[in-house]
Amino acid sequence: MNRNKLIDFKNYEYAFNTSETYSMNAYLSGDDLLIPYLNSQISDQNPFEIKVGFKIDYSYLLLSGISKIQWNGGFYHGENIIGRLIVNNHRSNDFTDYFGFNRRNDSYEIKASFKKIEVFLPSESKVSNGEWIPWDTPNFKQNLRSSEIQKFFEAQELPRLIDDRFNRENSIELVFKNSERGVIKEIISKW
Repeated sequence: MNRNKLIDFKNYEYAFNTSETYSMNAYLSGDDLLIPYLNSQISDQNPFEIKVGFKIDYSYLLLSGISKIQWNGGFYHGENIIGRLIVNNHRSNDFTDYFGFNRRNDSYEIKASFKKIEVFLPSESKVSNGEWIPWDTPNFKQNLRSSEIQKFFEAQELPRLIDDRFNRENSIELVFKNSERGVIKEIISKW
């Protein structure tokens, strides 16, 4: 299995499935977006040489050359939050794709426009045909250690290869909030 290297995913558009993943934070540094993911699913042919349907416990998604990030989601039993962040309005991008972002109390679909997508599996990543669960849910019990989960989501100790590419010290955490009413209507109409 390919671990401990950034793998360009442009030719594997549907292989890295984030719809059932867990994440707590996304970090923006310049025009790069880093999302630490738990429970990423492999679907279709993939560069990791992992069986279809198997799940990865710890992985990182790195989107480079971000021009725009939009989100649609919110609290499970509350208001819907729709918004956008424009990073570079003058860039035309090669790709636009959707990513899941499921936290403990809220869930979003992220739509990002970017130049390059890469995935990184740390050397200690595990793969299973079961679920990797960071906290108890109504249907599943936690099966990952809380102390490791917290460090991972906060990107406290990034693998060297990610750290060399992504400037975590100068990054900001992406905050999901509503945009102005006109922007919300535009996002909904083009989602």
